[in-house]
Amino acid sequence: MAQVFRYAQLVMGPAGSGKSTYCKILQEHFEAKGKMLRVLNLDPAAEKFSYRCDIDIRDCITVEDVMDELDLGPNGGLVFALE
Repeated sequence: MAQVFRYAQLVMGPAGSGKSTYCKILQEHFEAKGKMLRVLNLDPAAEKFSYRCDIDIRDCITVEDVMDELDLGPNGGLVFALE
């Protein structure tokens, strides 16, 4: 039988606000309880994670690739990648 997910959280905020720390602690909590948790990264400019990322948008598009291919700066690359 397929795993059914009943809940989701979207963690958003400016750089340095604790999003990664929150995801790491939540993942550790779920693992300690023996529960399943999936973490998705939707930030094409993220550089590293302190937690396991199950699905990563950077597998499809990164800001660096956009900047190189379209000759854009960091802000233009991020806007394009997010769209």
